[in-house]
Amino acid sequence: MNLLLYLSLLQGIAALPTTRSDPTPGFTFDSVISSGGACPNGSVSTLVKNNNVSTGIFRIIHTLDAFSPWIQSDGTTKEDCKLTTNIGVPVGYRARANIDGIVVKGYLKIQDAETSVRFSGQYSFTSDPSVVSETSLVIKGPLDGRFTKIVEAQGRTALSSCTGDNFRTEYSISAINFGSGHTQYSGVQGSTEDLKWVIDSKIEILKC
Repeated sequence: MNLLLYLSLLQGIAALPTTRSDPTPGFTFDSVISSGGACPNGSVSTLVKNNNVSTGIFRIIHTLDAFSPWIQSDGTTKEDCKLTTNIGVPVGYRARANIDGIVVKGYLKIQDAETSVRFSGQYSFTSDPSVVSETSLVIKGPLDGRFTKIVEAQGRTALSSCTGDNFRTEYSISAINFGSGHTQYSGVQGSTEDLKWVIDSKIEILKC
């Protein structure tokens, strides 16, 4: 094989199209503003991790320091934790929230088998607040200690706009049944670390 033929073959190989796709871009995530009796502002920390950059999937981990609600005598108390943050997505992309459900780690003190607690997580974007992706979990007593639960996503898919958006998350916990004479279901005893709730969800970056 002469040199000219060899060089022409190399040029032909270099010109072949590649099947490798560029990684999906990430997004910017501003400081979380929190409100509600279960998470006063400044009591929530947020961590974003690259779960799979090639597919654009990221983990958003919320740690709630003060998520320790109580049942009143009528059993109607509901504690809320509302989180709002501005997200920035590159032009031509949008975000999809709560793609695989969530992992919930927390502490509960449920007195007996007559008492049940419902935890709910709702995810939406301000561009279309009517579309909510939800998760819901019922925990029955007795229980006194930490737990870990995997909760599947329910309802519709929440998508951001293609020009940036505000990401909203609302966590709530409430009693749906309670035993007579038992007015407390989430204890405040123990160290601060023992009482923290950690909620791990995923967000996906998609092309518009």
